[in-house]
Amino acid sequence: MALLLTCFLVLAIAGWALGRWPAKWASRIAALALIALGLAIPLSQTRDAARAGTPDQSNAMQQDAAQSGLSTSGAGLIWQPYSQQALDAARASGHPVFLDFTAAWCLSCQFNERAVLRSSDVESALRAHNFVLLKADWTNGDPEITKKLASLGRAGVPTYVLYPATAGSAPDVLPELLTKGLVLAAIERDAK
Repeated sequence: MALLLTCFLVLAIAGWALGRWPAKWASRIAALALIALGLAIPLSQTRDAARAGTPDQSNAMQQDAAQSGLSTSGAGLIWQPYSQQALDAARASGHPVFLDFTAAWCLSCQFNERAVLRSSDVESALRAHNFVLLKADWTNGDPEITKKLASLGRAGVPTYVLYPATAGSAPDVLPELLTKGLVLAAIERDAK
């Protein structure tokens, strides 16, 4: 979050320099340098995160983790792709389900994922209550996902739905903007 705010600050300074001295080459060069710096900040963070990667696990451990929707390492949670069959199977097994409707182009989705869903508190709570994790990727407007969103009274992403472990219980649809407290409370409420 701090890196993103720093990026915006640097871009704002570049805009100010162009507005303050619009006809000077030095201000254009300075603005271009600041824009490059502002864009490099979040991109370098993404590259560093990709390099940090998690160690390889054996195929058996990965398959077991994928079936439960949870990671066996401390590296994070494993999300399965959404399908109605996967949702039905998870609910029939008696596990609570966390369904994340997201898209690559959705900035709110990306923010919620980084700031809340990947937080250690939320991941620990999902792991502790044996949630099955499903991710519905609506990047290309999948008709099955569109139909499921409509059945929940939503027209787009982000949408977050928790299905309680009790069969036949109504889904718990969360607001578009998440907080850790809101998600942790929903996990506790729907894990029963």
